Amino acid sequence: MTHYAISLYDKLREKQPLNFKKLIVVSGDTSQENLGLSAVDRQMLTEKVTIIIHNAASVKFNDSLKYAILTNTRSTRDICILAESMKNLMALVYVSTAYAHLDNPFIEEKVYPPIDNWRKMIKMAESLDEHILNVFTAKCLNNIPNTYIYSKNLAESVIQDYSLSLPCAIVRPSMGT
Repeated sequence: MTHYAISLYDKLREKQPLNFKKLIVVSGDTSQENLGLSAVDRQMLTEKVTIIIHNAASVKFNDSLKYAILTNTRSTRDICILAESMKNLMALVYVSTAYAHLDNPFIEEKVYPPIDNWRKMIKMAESLDEHILNVFTAKCLNNIPNTYIYSKNLAESVIQDYSLSLPCAIVRPSMGT
């Protein structure tokens, strides 16, 4: 697999080697508020980034509600806040999942009504301890099978709200076969 990944970019390295000089590694953490970015990295991103592809998430189905909301939902909000300060942003693409709307047998290319208020859920995850949130998990999830799907659904509503001021798109891939 590694060999395939390396050879995948050989053609690009050969034909457009300068594109690789544009890549800059930035250390961050989606489980931390403000993405765990340093002030220097935040400033550089604000100045240089034109396209964001937000594909970071915890994909564990059994994460605690607190962790799933902070990592998958709050990080999406924080990326949107960062995106609002970007001087040359052309697009913010959020990678969700086709399973974020399990109650629909066919997923259309549209936004769906949120299952909960993402702002309230982030505040709840930030302020309540793990034990209390664990007590509320079954009530919050209702018929949703796991915290991953719940938090990704909330994150889509973050994108929907920020799309009023940002050039946003939601991509919902399904599981590969």
